[in-house]
Amino acid sequence: MKDNHVIVTSYGRDVPKDGYLAPSDKYPTTVRDRGDISWNN
Repeated sequence: MKDNHVIVTSYGRDVPKDGYLAPSDKYPTTVRDRGDISWNN
């Protein structure tokens, strides 16, 4: 069987909820968390 490996990266912005999806140079997107998920079949 083959080993499986995934790296997960979560992004976010410190923006008021109402403007979260709008483009903004004032509130750039940043990496919030990273995880390494591995499993064997």
